Amino acid sequence: GIYIDATNNTRALMQAVLDSKNYDAADLYYETRLPATADGYSNQSFPTTNTTINGTNYYDDYDFDNNGSPDYTYANQSLGAEEPVPTTQTRGALTGTRKRILGTNTWLIEVVYYDRYGRVVQKRNNNQLNTTVEDVTTIVLDFEGKVLKKKTFQKTSPTQSITLVDLYDYDAAGRVLLVKQNINPAQGGTATNKVIAQYKYNELGQLVEKNLSGMGATGTEGFLQSVDLKYNIRGWLTHINNSELKYDKVANDDNDDVFGMELLYEKTDAPLANAAKFNGNISSVKWQHNDALTSSQPKRQRAYAFDYYNNDQLKHANYKAWSGTGWTAEVGGFDMKNLSYDHNGNMLGYERYSKATDAAANTKIDQLTYTYTGNLLTKVEDVASTAGFANGSNLASEYTYDASGNLTADQNKGITLTYNELNKTVSVAKAGQGSLTYEYDANGTRLSTTTVQGATSSKQCFIDGFVYQDGTLLYYGMAEGKVNRKSDGTFEYEYMVTDHQGNVRVTFKELVQTTTYTATLEDNGTATPTNPRVIEMQNYESLFDVEQPQVGPWLNKTAATTAVPSPNRAAYLTGLANRKIGPGISLKVKPGDALHMEAFGKFLKPSANASFGNTIVTGLAAAFGGSFAGVNGLEGSSPVSAIYNSASAIIGTNYGGSQTDRPRAYINYLLFDSDFNFVDAGWDRIDAASGYLVNQENTVAWDKVQLDITVAKAGYVYIYLSNESEGTSVYFDDMSVTHIARIPQVTTANDYYPFGMRMEGVVNNTAISNATGQYTYNGGSAWQNGAGNFANFLSTPLREYDPVLGRFNGIDVMATKYAGLSPYVYALNNPVYWSDPSGADVTWDDIFRAVRTLLASEYGGTWKNTELADGGGGGGGGELTLFTSAPVVVNNGAGSYTVYTTMGQAYYSNKGNYSGGIETVIFEFNKMSVDVTSLNASGTLDLNKFVEESRDPRLAAAIGTTGFFLNALQTATDLSLSGAKPLYTGPQAWANLKATGRTVTRYLGIVGLVVTIYDVKTAPKVSSAHILDGAFGVIGFIPGAGSIIAAGYFISNTITIMTTGKSIGQHLDDFIEAKARENAGLN
Repeated sequence: GIYIDATNNTRALMQAVLDSKNYDAADLYYETRLPATADGYSNQSFPTTNTTINGTNYYDDYDFDNNGSPDYTYANQSLGAEEPVPTTQTRGALTGTRKRILGTNTWLIEVVYYDRYGRVVQKRNNNQLNTTVEDVTTIVLDFEGKVLKKKTFQKTSPTQSITLVDLYDYDAAGRVLLVKQNINPAQGGTATNKVIAQYKYNELGQLVEKNLSGMGATGTEGFLQSVDLKYNIRGWLTHINNSELKYDKVANDDNDDVFGMELLYEKTDAPLANAAKFNGNISSVKWQHNDALTSSQPKRQRAYAFDYYNNDQLKHANYKAWSGTGWTAEVGGFDMKNLSYDHNGNMLGYERYSKATDAAANTKIDQLTYTYTGNLLTKVEDVASTAGFANGSNLASEYTYDASGNLTADQNKGITLTYNELNKTVSVAKAGQGSLTYEYDANGTRLSTTTVQGATSSKQCFIDGFVYQDGTLLYYGMAEGKVNRKSDGTFEYEYMVTDHQGNVRVTFKELVQTTTYTATLEDNGTATPTNPRVIEMQNYESLFDVEQPQVGPWLNKTAATTAVPSPNRAAYLTGLANRKIGPGISLKVKPGDALHMEAFGKFLKPSANASFGNTIVTGLAAAFGGSFAGVNGLEGSSPVSAIYNSASAIIGTNYGGSQTDRPRAYINYLLFDSDFNFVDAGWDRIDAASGYLVNQENTVAWDKVQLDITVAKAGYVYIYLSNESEGTSVYFDDMSVTHIARIPQVTTANDYYPFGMRMEGVVNNTAISNATGQYTYNGGSAWQNGAGNFANFLSTPLREYDPVLGRFNGIDVMATKYAGLSPYVYALNNPVYWSDPSGADVTWDDIFRAVRTLLASEYGGTWKNTELADGGGGGGGGELTLFTSAPVVVNNGAGSYTVYTTMGQAYYSNKGNYSGGIETVIFEFNKMSVDVTSLNASGTLDLNKFVEESRDPRLAAAIGTTGFFLNALQTATDLSLSGAKPLYTGPQAWANLKATGRTVTRYLGIVGLVVTIYDVKTAPKVSSAHILDGAFGVIGFIPGAGSIIAAGYFISNTITIMTTGKSIGQHLDDFIEAKARENAGLN
């Protein structure tokens, strides 16, 4: 809550008030549960007046008002395996909360129930639209604690509620395999489960395939989209599908992807001119999205090649696109280059380009210069065009801030901002245009956004992942996107495909597309689209080969039209030579596709049945000359005999039965998978009633041969007409195939500059919707684009981010963790690799993953003194020898690298006039522990002295990189790893480590991190040993010289422990303590 004291309004005065309290006498320091009070508690501890209670927690039981009976009870949902009765053993457990909606007298109440293992199994709550506690979320867990089912009931008015059931399947390792959902049919849902996603993993546990939008209720009927993931030997993601959006059996197993990306690290692509990066930085990225439904702009691969400063901050992003023959299109069209920063990481300026169309010239839309006072941005000037950055002011001070460092005015945008006591944005307004107003609960959770534009006002409310527009459900979040409520009350799933950072690149929904392909064989002699022949030839094969012109009116089924007033053609099949196989069409199909095929036929009687045998295969081969030529989605040419021979054994000699009253004339289909393996076949034979005697064709009706199928597996279908009865005349006409396909309809496609500004122009066919509720860059942060997009921020849970300027609008709550960086910096100025979706911290997934890998690996053991001595001096097989003989790649700066045979040689070459390779580094580090008398009380002088005396600018640069070393100190000690335990290197580790020096150093650094994390969690205080180990563990990730420094430190520290019994850090602590005692006169 909030306490206001108008009298004691300074720190000193308030301290005096607190010092006067005597908690051993009349002053009490606790509250008790009491009935008949607003919150069920007493008001007896300081302060008791001038307070505003914003939140209350309840423990032990559910009698929150202390009147002798529970205020709320568990609501059984009959889910099966559901906890029938929650545990009553809740002593010490949080049972409920009461939170104020800030600035109002409305309270949000939440009640929590547990099973006998102390796991949450149900939550009951109210919401800002319905203050009665009616919402219920119930969870069914298995014995390991995995969620099997989750039922959500939410009610916002007497006439509006929704009930969802989410279901999860797992493999034996506890990984999610299948996510399903069911919406109550009475509330706009369906009676069957909707399969949202299926996940597949490789032997290492990496996610390798994510299938989206199931075609059926079980996950076996196929999916609308498949996202394939591929990794390199280091476990780094290299492909999301692929940037060609083609089936290659390696990175991509289908052709219909809506987005694909390839990430390059050490791999180079000469036309892109990307320099290899061996430290994990991304050297280039290639991507493509398929929004073919709106194709006003060219659909092609696009790419960035990145260049970095030595401290890994982005320097250049050079853009190109694939022309069809090379990376020669749109060159420089979306460059972002010449980025520069001050020593705190504040951005100083850059150039940004755009390209409107394929034919248009590149336009420099931004050439920005930033001005600061400390870390506070005060002015930005743009000498380029008016696009991109909005340069709406030319004042000496264009940005102002409050005492907490929050941006309160942006004169370039013409906006003002206000904040609440939690430093959360309350309003953003622009005179003459509109405003955005935000509402929060006491925890700082955003509850609503009110948008005012002119006389129009609308309000979005956010309730546990559900979004309501002016009180009506608009959409809610699901595992792979969101579910939109349509105007008719039904629901539509919209999926989000993201890149390696979680940035939303493409959103799509299911579109039912019906296409009919007709073969009338008519020809009016023109070369225009009004001629049926022009269109039919694009879809069908064998039209000319089997057509019979000038047939009588009783052997032609086609109705007269303006384009063809006198139709007179039909397909004529005799079962002889080239007239066995009639018109045929090949279609690409996906699971769930429905196909209706039909044609109309008559035949001349009598006819003897010919033997079918396997002649259909050779007949097809003859009909198509041995190849397909890109028929309806089948790219390239494939030998027909190779494709169809696999079907012959199934079709057999009794194809279609043995009736003798009609010819073997059929409409047929052959179904193949994506690799052209035979899957299925079917046919419908012409009816005997359609047979006529000579010159009596007018006496019988046309027989409609037809089939309906639903496809279960992705691949290709070939549909054709045939007659296997030699010498029997069969006429077919008006063949048609109706393909009802469920396809992904792209609703938005996003491409981003580095730092997140959205590209416009030639790259995009699909314009982003101006409606609110768009989730885009920075892990899908919500775009604040209401009231005409005057704000143009991305909201994270803690602060707002400006993707045009590439910086946050408020202070980082983790600022002390990154002491060497400005608290407004985004993603360590490496937005290609890092993201910051919370607004608090960049993602450290790589470090955690590396630690987990080591904890699960065979590396371990202990260092042995004899082996160290042998390795260091006797030329034996100890760890030191193995380390110094490891190959290494050293960053020379300016994007070039040198490969050295050994790490010792690398150090020798870089040191110039020093000898001894890495042993010299070890010796110099050992001086820190042995010659402790040279240290000052801070314990940092000798490290600086070591750097200075090394006469190697790379070492100094690595230690002093924009405060990275200081960041490493706090980063390492702030990490928390559950169950971490000490690890020590040993002979087996080095013997097994056949990798570059970079990998060796990462191994050393991670070992140090694990030990540090464990010690910090268990030790009573953080010592110099923790700080040094943690710092050098992280500094090992710096390219080039940072590797040498970290390796030298950890080896030195191990030797020091073996020879003296204490680490370097412990020696520092001892010396510091001794100096302190000496200065205090205690010795």
